[in-house]
Amino acid sequence: MTLEQPPENPATDKNTLTKQTRAWSEIMQISDRLMQLAQQKNSDTVMQQHADRDQLLESFFAEPLHAELVATVQADLQRIIQQDAVTVQLVQNNRNDLGAEAQRLRHLKKRAEEYLSADRR
Repeated sequence: MTLEQPPENPATDKNTLTKQTRAWSEIMQISDRLMQLAQQKNSDTVMQQHADRDQLLESFFAEPLHAELVATVQADLQRIIQQDAVTVQLVQNNRNDLGAEAQRLRHLKKRAEEYLSADRR
């Protein structure tokens, strides 16, 4: 005769709580890092970290959320949304700045070429 254990409920299991808490902590760390990277004008790393976080979020929400994490995740999701809005604006501003700088450099190159061609006449 064997004793059968009842199936674990992922919404209340302590191992699930620990695993999900760690996963959520990693998601939040990446979210914080995204804004820092955007402020540092590191757009390539922002894009890679954003893709990494998206994969973690997809994996995180693929299973039932532990009941003790629901309130924390809800509050943190609002924070992520706000941070992402700021990050998107920073990245856009950085791209605009790079575009303006590229245009300025093209203009300077054109002026230098005109100067050099005038000198040859």
